[in-house]
Amino acid sequence: MPPSPPESLADKLKAWWKINQDKSKKVKEKLLSYGPAAVLAYGLFDGVSYSIAFAIAFLGYEAQTGLNPCANISDLVRICILMWAGNNVTRPFRLAGAAALAPFVDSVMEKLQNKLRLPNKLYSFFILTFLVASVCLSGVYLYPFPRPTRALTALTHSRNALVRQASAC
Repeated sequence: MPPSPPESLADKLKAWWKINQDKSKKVKEKLLSYGPAAVLAYGLFDGVSYSIAFAIAFLGYEAQTGLNPCANISDLVRICILMWAGNNVTRPFRLAGAAALAPFVDSVMEKLQNKLRLPNKLYSFFILTFLVASVCLSGVYLYPFPRPTRALTALTHSRNALVRQASAC
């Protein structure tokens, strides 16, 4: 039997990806058994991880360039693509965290249902989903607004650069 050729880096990455996808499927099955609590737990992990990623990326971009990332659409798109790719790599960890958090979220949903005398857990699911989404999204979408003059200045510079490019053609 001839010796097998050495594995390339691409082959090793494919094997690693497949192993993580298989683990991810097992965790997904466990999450499905928790129902809405698992969905909310995963949403919590996902929302928090994306919010942190946006904050780090935007602040890092601003620290390096001195501009708000919203001022340069092409760089903003690149940042979003990198964050999406990074979050795909961390999916197995987020699924595992959601599986660990799901029983706690289920108990919170049950307590909220009892406290507010809601007819079923679905109502508490929607209340908690709204709260989690509000907290996570407010940080992401309000990022440019704490420094409106800086954001407006960056947008003005971006507009001026586009005008210069258009007039050069």
